[in-house]
Amino acid sequence: MLILRLQQPDDQEFAYTLLGDKALFSDWVYGTWVDAVRLAGNQAVTLFIPTREVLLTHTGLATTNIRQIRQALPFALEENLVGELEQQHFVWQEASNGGLDVAVIDHERLGTWIAALRQHKLRVRTILPDVFILPWSDGQPTIWQRNGQVWVRTGAHNGFSCPADAAPILIDGLFEDDDTERSAQIYSDVPSQWANDLKAVAEPYPQRLTRRYMEDALGLNLLKGYQDKSVSVFQNHWKRWRPVVIAASLVLMIGAGLQVMQTLQLKRQVDASNQHNLALFHELFPDIQGVTAQDIRSRTLSEMQKLNESSAKPNGKISPMPYLASIGKSFQQDNRLKITELRIRNNKISLAFTAPDLQIVDKLQQDLKQNLGKEVEIKSNQTGKEVRAQFELEMAS
Repeated sequence: MLILRLQQPDDQEFAYTLLGDKALFSDWVYGTWVDAVRLAGNQAVTLFIPTREVLLTHTGLATTNIRQIRQALPFALEENLVGELEQQHFVWQEASNGGLDVAVIDHERLGTWIAALRQHKLRVRTILPDVFILPWSDGQPTIWQRNGQVWVRTGAHNGFSCPADAAPILIDGLFEDDDTERSAQIYSDVPSQWANDLKAVAEPYPQRLTRRYMEDALGLNLLKGYQDKSVSVFQNHWKRWRPVVIAASLVLMIGAGLQVMQTLQLKRQVDASNQHNLALFHELFPDIQGVTAQDIRSRTLSEMQKLNESSAKPNGKISPMPYLASIGKSFQQDNRLKITELRIRNNKISLAFTAPDLQIVDKLQQDLKQNLGKEVEIKSNQTGKEVRAQFELEMAS
């Protein structure tokens, strides 16, 4: 894992270290972007940025609901922030003593650090304030002074940095007034009075990065929940148009549902019609099997042709085909007429059908007389909104 420590996005020389997968620590060295790119290869890197650009603080918010935290956290810390609330990026981690440990950074500034690495074709996986390169222990701050700047780490997720001139007041605030034995882990590149007033427990190694102390702070990775400007703009527009999109989606879903229902209804009607036609075919031609709805028309035409050919032969039987043709012509005059039963026995045609009203039955009776050349007696009765009717027709040679 390659770890970089920058002081400015445009730094040309900076500190970095390569921490092996199983290594417990590694030493910082200095190099250029060429060195960093060569060491990184295709792996993502970890970036430490100046702590002065990040507010590390604590809040007593006790909720674990992420949505509630996002809504309440900016207002809970508003007094500690310099910039506008909507311009800040918030990252939080549950604190061991309750509440939340929080890191806040200007959203646009965070994007600048990310862009600096992208410019050199480096992918960043973790961004942390550089105070987290220091070791820490409960009850004892770790203090590092270098080049007029002081870094103070007070816990796994807590710490700050400041100019050396401001360090005495801020460090004094870390201890109780009645604390007579103030101890800390101290490293300083120059003698300082505030350091002389503290008991140095052990001198850490500022030129060495220890994996454990860095990993303790990963809960405040500044990349958590970060979205670049293009995504943020999209989300803002999405929030504005979301009700319209949802309404349009509902309309489309309802329309699609109605279309599906209509399609299913039509399919059921077609299936019922096919079954009815098959039943009539088997009634007319009981000896023929294996007929499907797809080939019933061709099979009917074929069988009718056979009957016509056989009717021309002197076999003593009367062909029903001329009568059926005339009857079919009459029934085709109104598609509301539905044949329910058709039988041909002993030179007699028996046909039952349904109609929506008696007027249509009377009209059919007239059409049959005209097409057959003789009267046809139709018996009918009204059942609800449907008329059931039937007639018999003697076939003459």
